[in-house]
Amino acid sequence: MTFLLFLTAAMLTVSGAVKLKDTARAGLGLAPLALLEMAAAAGLAILALPGMPAETLSRWSVPAAVLLLLGSSVSHAIRLRTHRRRRAETEGGRLANYLKHISGPPRA
Repeated sequence: MTFLLFLTAAMLTVSGAVKLKDTARAGLGLAPLALLEMAAAAGLAILALPGMPAETLSRWSVPAAVLLLLGSSVSHAIRLRTHRRRRAETEGGRLANYLKHISGPPRA
């Protein structure tokens, strides 16, 4: 059970870190579910330490962590899809502004 807890904690850590990095890169603000994943990973790692007698808590924490991972991934995908759609809608305007900028001021 200890190995499974550490493996789940590592999976949550990597997933949360990737989502936080991706969210920051896209400029989408704070990702609360990704932060919750990181906190859950820390909790699972602490729960896996020797001397922690909470066997029932350990047994239910792995499925709960997997559900958190799935929910966070779906939420993150929806946020990114919305951001990409918004960006695609403004693509033509941004391209026109860029072309005006590189062509310089109008000549008289």
